Order: sequence, then structure tokens, then C-alpha cells
Amino acid sequence: NYVYGLSDEEMEKAKAAFDALSDEQKALIGEATKTKLTLVAKATEWETAHADVLGKTEVAANDQAALEAAIKAYDALGDAQKLLDATVKTALDNKKAAADFQAKHPVVSKVPLAFTDIADLEQAKTAFEALTEEQKKLVPQAVKDRFTALEQAEAWNAAHKENAQKTPVTAN
Repeated sequence: NYVYGLSDEEMEKAKAAFDALSDEQKALIGEATKTKLTLVAKATEWETAHADVLGKTEVAANDQAALEAAIKAYDALGDAQKLLDATVKTALDNKKAAADFQAKHPVVSKVPLAFTDIADLEQAKTAFEALTEEQKKLVPQAVKDRFTALEQAEAWNAAHKENAQKTPVTAN
């Protein structure tokens, strides 16, 4: 639950209590309280509608549309944003950056990789390194494993390059 100060249970109890009031009783409630209840309802509806994106610990390129929708809806919340945990927008922005990275570098998800993909993978690795630590955490482990394999291959090539150049090739 990202709505400040209320647990899910408390929110449901408050909503149920308000809904149980008659129209006459609702008319007696002050405008400030009505406004606050409306804002809580908007924030809760937003949170429920975007729970799948909020709950993701890793994102992929195909999450872009859902993330864009969540951000657009968040931006449209107006004063209801104030009721949400301040980290929500940052988390959404980080998830969007991680998904955008993968969309801009499809080689990170390509199966199988070809030898000709190495230059693109190196560019993707450079772009990955430019992400913040929080954004890197959201990139799937399989992508990070590709970068590790690339580093290992580069280290192996560097270690064996000198030997390969010294060893004469002879035909028998």
C-alpha cells in the first residue's frame, strides 16, 4: 500500500463506513473531509490499477506501455499524488528507464546471439553502465549474465591473444 498513513484494512473500513452513510449524513460531512476522501479514493484506485507494475522487481522492454500508462495516470492524479508514498514516482521512473534501456538494445534479449552481435552487446553494456544502481537492479539477471559472459570472453581473448600471435601455424 503506497497511500500514506493508512493500511489497506483501515482504508477499506473508512470507505465502507462512508459508503454506509445516508445521503443526509454525507451532506453533513465537511467539504474538506469529502475532498480528502475523494483524494484517498483516487490514490487507492490508481494503486490498484497499477499494482502489477508497482510490484515488479524486474522489468523488460515489453513493460514499457504499462509503465507509460502508470506514469501518465500518476501525473493526472493532481492533489491525490500527495497521499502516495514519495518513492512511487521515482520507482516508476527507474522501472521505465530499465525498460527503455532494453527496448533500445534488443540484443540483450536476443536468443541465440551471433558473433556479429558482439559490437551491439558492447554498446548495450556501455548504456547499462550509465544506468543508476536502482535502475540496474530492475534489469533481469539474464541480461546481466550476458554482460558477465562478454567480460569473461574479452578477458580470455586478451589473455590468449599474445600466445595466438606467437604460435606459428604450420601445415602438415
